[in-house]
Amino acid sequence: MEIITLITNKLQGWGWKVKSVDFETGEVKASKNYLNIIINHEMCSCHGGRLYITSDHTRVHLELTHETYNSELGYNDPESELVYTIENELEEALQSLSTYIYKLTVIGKYGDKDKHDIRYHKNQTNLCADILGSSHDIKDIHMIDSVKITFPNENVYEVVTLIDKKDAPYGTKSAIWFKNERFGRANEREEFKLKEEYEMYVQIFNKKGNGN
Repeated sequence: MEIITLITNKLQGWGWKVKSVDFETGEVKASKNYLNIIINHEMCSCHGGRLYITSDHTRVHLELTHETYNSELGYNDPESELVYTIENELEEALQSLSTYIYKLTVIGKYGDKDKHDIRYHKNQTNLCADILGSSHDIKDIHMIDSVKITFPNENVYEVVTLIDKKDAPYGTKSAIWFKNERFGRANEREEFKLKEEYEMYVQIFNKKGNGN
């Protein structure tokens, strides 16, 4: 319980809102701006004191631990190691999750025009892979103009195109908009036809929670 109290006190002191605490599992959930995190800890006689941090948006998982105890730094057992980690390493680890957040909203995929599928990414590499698929090596959202996506099935391909969304809804005027068109044919003797079309947009937020 002392470890959990130390975690929650630190989080609140750094401006995080503690959403829930489970004293049985040791799980602490907190939020700050556009980030939701989950913190767990472990005290093991074999592996020492370990702290686990998961970003609920990006699913980034961090493990804070040390190979050996260090008496000079004041930790020589699992509990004192956790205290040292919380006091000296937790804030920097949280800051590494609090840089830029990339929010991708996909509208109307699979024909449901009212459906908004929202996904968050911690960097542009993961964001571009979500938009274009992992086969493309584009790692900068601003490099996407018109990109063709091919599949092992040669009778299907997609095209992702940057668009100027004149009628963008309120709050998305500064977002980066794309259109995804999926083309298909029954066999190689037929012409490709448009099978599906939907839009998506990217919003970028910085660690202070301000839209860019």
